[in-house]
Amino acid sequence: MIRSHALSIAVLLPVLTLPLYAQQPESSSGQQQTPPPAVVADGPAAAALRKADTAIHDVKAMQYDFNFSALSSNPMMPEFKLKGATKFVRGTDLFDSMIRIKSEMKVPAEVMPEALKDMDTFTLEIVSDGTTANIVDSMQKIHVYAPTNGDGKMLLRQTDVLFMREFLTDNPFGAELAGTLTLQDPQEVNEVACDVIHVDYGDGINKATWYFGRDDQLPRKVERVSSQQNITQTLTLTLAKLDTSVELTKDDFQVVTPDGYRKEEFKAPPQGMRQGPLAVGSVAPLWELKDAEGKAVDLEALKGSIVLLNFWDTSSKQDMQGLEELTEFFKDDKRIAVYCINAWEDDPAKAVEYFKEHEYSCGLLLGGDDVADAYGVSGIPTYYLVGPDGKVLYREIGANPEAEKTLMELIAKELAKLDQ
Repeated sequence: MIRSHALSIAVLLPVLTLPLYAQQPESSSGQQQTPPPAVVADGPAAAALRKADTAIHDVKAMQYDFNFSALSSNPMMPEFKLKGATKFVRGTDLFDSMIRIKSEMKVPAEVMPEALKDMDTFTLEIVSDGTTANIVDSMQKIHVYAPTNGDGKMLLRQTDVLFMREFLTDNPFGAELAGTLTLQDPQEVNEVACDVIHVDYGDGINKATWYFGRDDQLPRKVERVSSQQNITQTLTLTLAKLDTSVELTKDDFQVVTPDGYRKEEFKAPPQGMRQGPLAVGSVAPLWELKDAEGKAVDLEALKGSIVLLNFWDTSSKQDMQGLEELTEFFKDDKRIAVYCINAWEDDPAKAVEYFKEHEYSCGLLLGGDDVADAYGVSGIPTYYLVGPDGKVLYREIGANPEAEKTLMELIAKELAKLDQ
């Protein structure tokens, strides 16, 4: 059985785990839910959004090509670009709709797994006929499937950043209408004249720019921008050749396992392991793992110490210079333990060899898949700082050049408390 973290192309994980900017709360049915705006928006921008709302509700089926990009101001995160095609027949929610998304990506060299360095382009296909959800991953050469009324729901959630979910939402632009709207100069998107609306959602973090076809009021492009902790991230989804008159049948949403691919039924992690990242202040789950020499390391036995955990694998190409500097700075203080937990590795020997080759001094722990699940890890790298009382002091998801500085300060602060 395949765990959820192994579903997507490994190099897509940083994209698929980016915050869904201005993402609306989602119900168990897969529909996003937005409370009515506290203030009724007016003006030309609000009027354009309401026309788009009506136009979207009239769409029953469609197909389009798309380009998607994820750009971060974090120099440790390369720009990701994908292109692909989508077919869609609306149901009552995401899980009984029919959807086919095929994406293609050229992988940035800096995140290319060593074992795949001779390859160039990878595809990820997400398909559901309303009954069975499928993901076909060319990097791992695997086809996983599950019923949409069960574990297949987790497979379909992989569509979040690649599919314009507003086409499924009862109140698609409720969050926008509750924000501050600015109607900008018209622009063309793939030869379609568009009205352009900028949205400030009012939370100090999220903004977006929407592009709606002037003739049909349907969205052709959205740029979602999120800024926090001195990092700005932008997700852009652009549609082309949008056709809402297409006739699609269940035959358009069938999947044949490619030659040489492994086919397996997907089983989601146990309910208790599906939570997101651990909250600061929560109790860190206990674990016991072995190091490269087979010696067991037990978190419970480390209680009273400050423990820094870095979830990591060899495919992430993580620059660990900052972590090494931190490890070296505190190496003589026995109250501090620093461990890299290797997870999602097809061969643990790769991690051992990688550590030897780079002469890393922090501890290496192997076989951390279940621990990563328990800690809600969804992307590499993920840091957790656990205090002497066993509670989470800090977490950081993704490569952040400021993380080591923040950790240094937090560790120094905790050491000062222990010295009192």
